[in-house]
Amino acid sequence: MANDNNGANFLVGFFVGAAMGVMGALLLAPKSGRELRDELVDEGRKLRDRAMDEGRRVRERSGEVAGDLRERGEAAYEKGREGLSETSDAARKTVQGVKEVLTRS
Repeated sequence: MANDNNGANFLVGFFVGAAMGVMGALLLAPKSGRELRDELVDEGRKLRDRAMDEGRRVRERSGEVAGDLRERGEAAYEKGREGLSETSDAARKTVQGVKEVLTRS
């Protein structure tokens, strides 16, 4: 009698396992070629859209950086120009002072 119960349990387990295996195979079965192509096309479009968004973001950011660099360059140019003008004025005054000293001698 113990053997019959074990045999019945085995059969129930066998059939439950087989049913779960069939269900798993159906759920995990590869997609048809059409479904796979459609999914690949969708993923490709998503990737393209993300790349375009990232390209726009980089373009915008590079424009901001370029503007910032242009402003810094202009400021440095003006500062250098002012410094050169001051140095030039100081050199003229020094030359003028030397001329005056030499003409007095």
